[in-house]
Amino acid sequence: MKKPTKETYAKTEASDEHIERVCELTISDLHELADNNFISHNMVNNIYYTLLDLKSIRKYLQENK
Repeated sequence: MKKPTKETYAKTEASDEHIERVCELTISDLHELADNNFISHNMVNNIYYTLLDLKSIRKYLQENK
């Protein structure tokens, strides 16, 4: 994946529909986006392993089943 540049980003605000679709993405969806070079694998792995390994996240998810 190429490093994003100023020209990579949209100049307009995201629509409500786009925001909703982004919020619905799963980790699996993010891996697929990385496989297709839209985002970096490193970015996906960082969030994935942070969510897996942080004690505070584990506790929060356990308490909020």
